[in-house]
Amino acid sequence: MTNKKINIIFLILLVLPFLVYYVLFPMFFGVNTNRAKTITAPSLPQIGGIREESYYSDATYNNGVTGNTNESISDVREFMKVFYSSTIYSYRNVMADAELVKEAVKLNDGRVNNFSSSDFSAQISFLVPKSKLDDFRKKIKNTINQKLIFENITETNLLGEKQNLENREDQIGKEKEQADSYKNLAAKQLTVLNSEKSKLSSLQNRVKNLNSYDENYYTVKADLESQIQIAKTKVSSAQGTYNSYLSTFQNLKDINDSNQEHLNSENDKFDDKLETVSGNISIRSVDTLEYVQKLYPDLYYLFHPVSLYLLVLIVVYLIIARRKKTAIVG
Repeated sequence: MTNKKINIIFLILLVLPFLVYYVLFPMFFGVNTNRAKTITAPSLPQIGGIREESYYSDATYNNGVTGNTNESISDVREFMKVFYSSTIYSYRNVMADAELVKEAVKLNDGRVNNFSSSDFSAQISFLVPKSKLDDFRKKIKNTINQKLIFENITETNLLGEKQNLENREDQIGKEKEQADSYKNLAAKQLTVLNSEKSKLSSLQNRVKNLNSYDENYYTVKADLESQIQIAKTKVSSAQGTYNSYLSTFQNLKDINDSNQEHLNSENDKFDDKLETVSGNISIRSVDTLEYVQKLYPDLYYLFHPVSLYLLVLIVVYLIIARRKKTAIVG
């Protein structure tokens, strides 16, 4: 076999592994050779002491942040909601690592919301106080090799949600002012009502004190009774107006108190949301090759099958070339 043919064969063998690994595999088997993954934190229900609303209605997490934002720079306040996710690569120890994660959550005053585990993979979604996030991460890294943990921490500003709460607070304040205005009207009308009642009582006393032997008795009595009827009408009208003002005030006050109570509850939930970290951890079993890749990324490429293949190919080529050269010299 000529040197030219040998060189062509070795060139084909040199290109072949790259063609198979990077072209044919992805084309026919849908294999993503760069092994890139996207970690998405699931929605967490509102349960127990650490409250969490369906915050994904105002903030979506998928290796990036799309949230409840305000485009105006006039308000520079920040109300940061923290999301934590990580992927842990486990070498023949998935279920044990999953239990370690559960233990770390509970030791840091957290709560596990969802848990699933098998010999090959595990998924844990949880909540921990923001103040305990660093302690939680340290606990995980102290029990599992740090090189096998890939973390992602995302924060989104809930300024828009806070502004909505503040706008509702302002609206409730205006409603309270309206209720108080009817309270003041009722108080003023009560003064008018008491005045009309006093006039009526005075007229009624005058009728009682008339002297029946007075020659003008019947004329005066008839005049006073006419005034009494007018006074009764005024008292009735004043009473109706007072009752209307008082009823309107009470209705507005009840609505305002209910709205304020609900808003206070929403504010508490918002504060809890800010002080709570929503987390998701995926644990995946890896083979020996992947395990070496995670622990020793530099050595991995040195001992990668493609690298070893090329090394063997070069050694064989050099041996053949040396033998041919020796044969020619001989």
